[in-house]
Amino acid sequence: MYNTFNMGLGMVLAVDPADVDKTMDAIREAGDQPYVVGKIEAGEKGVTLC
Repeated sequence: MYNTFNMGLGMVLAVDPADVDKTMDAIREAGDQPYVVGKIEAGEKGVTLC
């Protein structure tokens, strides 16, 4: 499916952990539904698809 369909999430924002709540509130106020889809952490390079 990844070769045929766009399996993306749409717009993704990377924000400071201290700003997550206010960013999500602003997105809700704009009429959209935000989701936390991950976090950035130190480690080996690579991507794991679930």
